[in-house]
Amino acid sequence: MSQSPNWQRSYVIALLFIALAIGLFVAAYFGAAFIAPKETLQEFSDLPSHFSVGSLSTITPEQYGTLVNDLLGVGGVRQVELRSNELFTANVSGSSTLIDLYGIPNQSIVYSGITIVNGTGQLGQLGTGQVYMWNRAPNASRFHAGDVLPAEFSFYSYSQKSRVNVARNFTIAGVVNVNLKSIWKLVDGVVTNLSPDGFGFPLVLANWSDVFPSLLSYNPITKILVYADSSGLVDSGLETSLARANHILNGVTPLASKFNFTVVSNLTSSLEGKLFTLQRTRSVLTTVALLVVSAALYIALPRLHRPNFEDSGTTKKAEVFATILLSERGYPPPDRVCR
Repeated sequence: MSQSPNWQRSYVIALLFIALAIGLFVAAYFGAAFIAPKETLQEFSDLPSHFSVGSLSTITPEQYGTLVNDLLGVGGVRQVELRSNELFTANVSGSSTLIDLYGIPNQSIVYSGITIVNGTGQLGQLGTGQVYMWNRAPNASRFHAGDVLPAEFSFYSYSQKSRVNVARNFTIAGVVNVNLKSIWKLVDGVVTNLSPDGFGFPLVLANWSDVFPSLLSYNPITKILVYADSSGLVDSGLETSLARANHILNGVTPLASKFNFTVVSNLTSSLEGKLFTLQRTRSVLTTVALLVVSAALYIALPRLHRPNFEDSGTTKKAEVFATILLSERGYPPPDRVCR
């Protein structure tokens, strides 16, 4: 008994639907598994910090040093940096100017995106009283390598219940260019406008251990930035990466809580967002794949049981629906496939 052209057409349509469903399943699982490590690596590199440890409490420089050493001992932690920011007033050319000061370690990750435009010495080797001036900051053209900045810090001391003034002299060791990624890491993502217009004052960089230990007694202006080791985080699936990031977070949090510090986990928040998007995409693709399989069975099963029967109204409607659905996805019409 020969098969009718209509039966053959329905059979081909069903096969195309099943092939489409298989493709959706593959995209939902294997495709996502292939893309996820690359997205994790990009996200890992772009974050301003992986864990940010901070508090309004005032602790001593020695306590900060203890906490930094303890955090370096957490498994999966690659680097820990103290980061401080404060404004000071400097008398420049007879006028009082506010200057934005950031304290970073001489081995800071920020230096990966900094180049010296004017000045001498090795990058990231600031000596006592030396600072770098960002060349694109507001009014930076007024400053040059070798200039001396007589600085005055003014704080309200909660312990002394009065305002305290601290004087320092800084020498500009060099004028530097800072790329966008390093600016993002310098401010730990706090400043959203990273163009020079986003900073209201000239910006200078100093060695944290040279400037800020003497200021900590007056103002709680420091936080600790923790960077994770990429090994095991960017070469696996999102679920595994998130589990390892949470393991690091569980090691950092108890150490920070000893000093009443809180931890903001940029890394786990980012991975959770990526994982949610991945799971939602998988769910949508799986649902569509099941609908496609259902449509294929709806078309093919009647003719598989009775290959020579006359087309019913329901079957014809199903074929019309299948033809429209295939054409929307770029497949040729079924009659063109079968000829």
